[in-house]
Amino acid sequence: MLRKLMIILVVAVMMSSVCCQLTYSPNWGKRSHTLERCQPNVETFVNLYKYLEGEIQKVIDCSRVSGNQGL
Repeated sequence: MLRKLMIILVVAVMMSSVCCQLTYSPNWGKRSHTLERCQPNVETFVNLYKYLEGEIQKVIDCSRVSGNQGL
């Protein structure tokens, strides 16, 4: 009986200390998308490609070096 009472007391204390507030704006979920924002930035793709190409080359070079060591 005492154990059940303690569990109920702990749950009641935890529930009383929880507080939440949700606020929605009138246009919530309706973000404005302009055509300009939807256009892909080619420079970003080129930079990403160059970065990935360099990282892949590092992996290839490391595998060649470790392959030559007889691992």
